[in-house]
Formats: sequence, C-alpha cells, structure tokens
Amino acid sequence: WLYQDEFFDLVYNAGVTRMGEAAAEQKLPFVPNSNKDSEHRWTQLSQIYFGDPDLDLYTGSIDSFAVALSQPLAAGVTASTVTVTDAGGPVPGAVVCLDKPGDAYAVGVTDALGMASLTFAADVPGPATLAVRGHNHRTRLDSLVVQPSAGPHLYLSGLVVDDTATGNGNGALEAGETARLVPVAANSGGAPGTAVSATLQNAGAFLSLADTVTAIPDLDPDSTRAAADFWEVTVPGTTPDLTTLTVQVQLDASGYSRTENLVLYVGAAELRSQRILIDDTTGNGNGNGTIEANEDQVLSAELRNLGAGTAFGVTATLSSTDPAVQITDATSAYGNLDAGQVSLGDGFGFRFTDSNAHLLTLTVSDAGGILWAKTLDVVAPAGPTGLTGTGSASSIELRWT
Repeated sequence: WLYQDEFFDLVYNAGVTRMGEAAAEQKLPFVPNSNKDSEHRWTQLSQIYFGDPDLDLYTGSIDSFAVALSQPLAAGVTASTVTVTDAGGPVPGAVVCLDKPGDAYAVGVTDALGMASLTFAADVPGPATLAVRGHNHRTRLDSLVVQPSAGPHLYLSGLVVDDTATGNGNGALEAGETARLVPVAANSGGAPGTAVSATLQNAGAFLSLADTVTAIPDLDPDSTRAAADFWEVTVPGTTPDLTTLTVQVQLDASGYSRTENLVLYVGAAELRSQRILIDDTTGNGNGNGTIEANEDQVLSAELRNLGAGTAFGVTATLSSTDPAVQITDATSAYGNLDAGQVSLGDGFGFRFTDSNAHLLTLTVSDAGGILWAKTLDVVAPAGPTGLTGTGSASSIELRWT
C-alpha cells in the first residue's frame, strides 16, 4: 500500500493532479529501497502507466466554463483573445486550444484574468474547434467557423520537387542535389489575385538559392494554380539526414502581400557496415571457413543505407600496411543505394602469409568523397577455456582464461 498511499497523497494533498506525473512521482521515495531484488524493485519495474499522461484528475466539485472569443475567425492570420470564466469569475491556468485539422492550430494558457492570446493562421474557410480544459472543470468544446476573407487570401497549397537533372528523380529533396521547386498556390478569399508572384527568401545554412522568384497565373476565388516556372535550390552534400529547413515565401499580388513559412524536409544517405563475410571457397581455398596461410579469401562488406536519401556511386576499398597481408582485389562497387537498400558489392580479395591475425582497413566512399573508414580483424579469436559460473541472489558471475 505504500505506493498507493503516496499516489493519493500527491493527488489530494500536493496538487499533483496529472495522472502521468503522479504515477511517476509515487515511486520516487522508494527508489533507495530498490537497489537489490525485492518487492520494491519488482514494483518499480512492473508498475507502468499506459494511459494519457496529461489526464487531469478531479479532486473536488466540478464546475463549467463560460468562454468568449474577442474576434471572429477569418482566413488569414487572426489575433484573438479567449476569456475563460466560471461561476466564481476568471479562471487562471486553463488550457485553451483552437484547432482546424490539417490547416491551423494554436494553444495557450489563461492568465490571472482568465485571458489567453492566440494567433490563428487558417488558410481555408471551414469548421474549427475551440477547446478549453482546466482542473476540476468539465472540458468545453465549441464549434466555430473560419469565414472567407473579403479580399484575396493567397497561400501555398503544394510544392513539386523536380530533381531529375542532378538527382535521382524520386521527387524528394536530398543532400547533394540541385532541384527545381514548383510552388502551387491557392486563393481562398473572396476576390481574385492578379499579377501573382512567389519569392523564396531567408534560406539558411543548408540551402543555396539560384532562382528565387516565380510567376503564378491569376488566381480567382477558390482556385489553385501551379507556378509558370520554378525556384532553383541546391542542398550541400554535407547536410545531415532528416534536416528540416524552414524558409520564407513572399506571396505578392496586385494590392496584396503576405509572407508564410515553407518547411522543406531533406534526406541524406547514412551508410553503415552491418555484416562482414569471409569466403574461402574460391581460388586455392579449401572451404573450411578458417583463414590459413597463403589461402585465397573473398571478403564481402554488406552495406545498408539507414538514411532517407540516396547514396550515389558508392565504392569501397580494402587496404593494409601489414607486410603479411596481400590484397588481390582492393575495390568493391555498390552503385547507387536508395534509402533502406542493402548491398554486398562485388567483394574484395586478400590472403595472409600466415594464419595469424592481421588488420585490414575498409574505406567507404560515395560520389562526394570518403565517408568513413574502419579497421577489420577478420580472424576469429580462440575459444575461452576454464569457463566457470557462480550464481547468487542478485548476480551471475562468469570466469574464464
């Protein structure tokens, strides 16, 4: 009952009413008793809360919210103040959320006056939801409608990535590529947008801009058009995998201008060696799986691309400075490796002048240069001798020579 008592003390006396927080903190006083196998250690490891950690527990009488929104929602950026009260007056600490799925989201917490300021940037008219949650209050949900603006409201509704010229043509932006980006714009306002252009700006460290302005055909209300030309961008080959680039796009039309953020996701190759295979069945090898003096060996290094981008022109070399090592085939070709692809290449050849262990160096490169090198010890170690095991209440001990 110790953990249960601590849980309810936290909830009702210490004000820790979030379920996840209370479930975790109830264990803390008993951690020192869990340094060995015991009922405390078992409880620490087995008592796991699988529910919503932000679930708030009622600890008193339940009240209801009254909610007021200072300004109606319209397509574009709406700065609005939500005021939350109950029978006793303003409610501080209430969580207020405006949500329009797939379009806009804003969240805030009410201050001492029960007020939360939200900036809601919806591009498309339609239904939205206002939700308010607070301790010892019923959660309130209100249905709202985002109205169309009177004038034009232009926004980016899509982006086409053309990487066929200097990339792999898969329609994704990847490290080392120069790509053409074709923006697609829409108008959800009540008036047409004429003489429309889109300008890409504020690229940041991992994006070089060559052509940043594109013209877009006139946009009538409720219409969508692709740009007549493109932006041209280059992603450096050193860009890390899964890099998120936030750039700004300025949309201009006759009598209209606004700026919005555009998020670009960049994939890069991440090559890893996951297996080293040795084969002594070719040449003068006897096929017994043991490296012996002057025996021909074929080494295959299995590479996997763990990144989200393509590795172009992958090759590897095998080398050694040890005079007892003879490299008979120093290169292995892998070609292009797409995301998740695995390849053994075409293998290397080597032989040792004796049966002792000798070190090899595997160096992996792509079209941009050397990626990494690692040292290989391909001779299996001798098996352990004199192996003994000793068990106790809290450990198992193995000894060998």
